[in-house]
Amino acid sequence: MNTLELLNALRAAGVPDRAYGVPGKPRPIGEGALYLAKEADGRWVVGVHERAQFTPETYFESEESACRHMYERLTRVKPEPRAQTKKEQEESAAANADFFADYERRQSERGTGE
Repeated sequence: MNTLELLNALRAAGVPDRAYGVPGKPRPIGEGALYLAKEADGRWVVGVHERAQFTPETYFESEESACRHMYERLTRVKPEPRAQTKKEQEESAAANADFFADYERRQSERGTGE
């Protein structure tokens, strides 16, 4: 896979244009978007575009490897969050109650809490 094939595959997979940048694709790209670039030394890099900055994450020796990595990251189906079990809900509620009781105790010891 090369960058043109990657671009076509991402569009075919329905990945929003703002989610990625590849050489030859006009900008802008969105916050947190993945970006593919070729370094001066010939390596390829996949990184994240945030706050108008490109932060490299992973380097590759070949365009093929970089494109496949980027495609997999952008099309990976993220698992749905699962609901807590009854036991987990009870443990969470107890932990929250302990935290707030401890907070109120510390505040009253300092004389600043209500």
